[in-house]
Amino acid sequence: MKLRSFAPLCTLLLLAQPASARPQSNLSPVSSEEAAASGVDAFAGELRDVQASLRATPPATQPITKLERNLPGSWRVNAPDGSYEVSTAPLRDLLAAAARDSSTRAVKLKQAQQWVAELESEITSYDSPGGTPDSQARARLDSILSAREFNYVHKASATEWIRNKIYHWLERLYSSLMARITKHPIGERAFFWVLLLGLVTWLAFSLFRFWAHRSRFEELKSPRTFARSRTWQEWLRASSEAAARGDFREAVHSAYWGAIARLEDLQLVPADHTRTPREYVQLYSLPHEEQLAPSARQKESLAGITARLERTWYGRASAGPSDFQESLREVEALGCQLP
Repeated sequence: MKLRSFAPLCTLLLLAQPASARPQSNLSPVSSEEAAASGVDAFAGELRDVQASLRATPPATQPITKLERNLPGSWRVNAPDGSYEVSTAPLRDLLAAAARDSSTRAVKLKQAQQWVAELESEITSYDSPGGTPDSQARARLDSILSAREFNYVHKASATEWIRNKIYHWLERLYSSLMARITKHPIGERAFFWVLLLGLVTWLAFSLFRFWAHRSRFEELKSPRTFARSRTWQEWLRASSEAAARGDFREAVHSAYWGAIARLEDLQLVPADHTRTPREYVQLYSLPHEEQLAPSARQKESLAGITARLERTWYGRASAGPSDFQESLREVEALGCQLP
C-alpha cells in the first residue's frame, strides 16, 4: 500500500465535499465521539458496511437521521507509518440535508453513496500493490531511451565538459564587463564606438582580402583560354615587350608559353591545355615515336623555366632581368630561335 499518500488522500476528501454538504447552522447536533482505531483492511470493510446501509435505508426522515447519528465523528485508521483520522463530516452533512429536505432527498442520498464509494475505491487502490517491478521498469526505461529521438542524449565527454566550462566563464566575464560599463555612461559610449570601429575594420580587411584574391585568380586564368591564340614567335615577342617595360613576371610567363607552343608545334608535347606545368615536364620526358628523345640539357631547360614560372607567376615572387635572361636561354635550348 502507498502509505505516504494516505494522509493527503484524507485531506483531499475533506476539501472536496460539495457545497451543499458543508455544515450549516440549522443542522441537528451530531456525536463527536470517534470510532475505535482500525487497520486499513478493517476500515475498507467498514466503508462497505456503510455503503450497504445507505442502499438499504428507505427514503424517509427517521431512518436517515438514525443512520447519521450512528456515524462516528471520524474514523481512525492505523497504518504502519502512523495513525490517521478521516472525518465523517461530509457524509453526515449529506445525510442531514437529505433528512431535512424531501425534495432533494434522493439526490443527497445518491451523493452520499458516491462519497463512500469513492473513498472505498481510493482505499482499495492504495492498499493493492501497484507500480512496476524494478527489473521491468529498468527494461522499459532502456526501451524508451533507445528510441531515435534520444540518440543524441549522452553523458558529456571531458572535451565537452571543458568547453562548457570555458563558455560559462566567458559568459560570466562578458556579463561582469557589461555590468561595469553600463554603470558609467561615458564608458558605455566608448565601448560602443570601439566595438563599431573593430567591426568596420574587420569588414574592410575582409573586402580587401576578397578583392586581392579575386585579382590574383583573374591573373591565373586557365592557359587554354589564350595559349593557342598566339604562336611561339608572338609569345616571345610579348615576352620581350614585357621585359622592356620592366614587367619581368609577365616576361617569364610569356617566355614559358612560347616554349610550350614550340614544343606543341614539334609534337613533343600534346596540345592539351588542361595540363599543368608539372605534367608538361613529365610528358616531355617520355619517349616519342619516330623522333629523337630530348637531351638532358633540354629536359633541364623545361624543368628550369617551369620552376621559374611557378615561383614568379603562381607564387607571386618578384622577378628581375636575370630571370628573364635565364628564361630566354632555356627557351632557346628547347628549339626556339631568338631574333
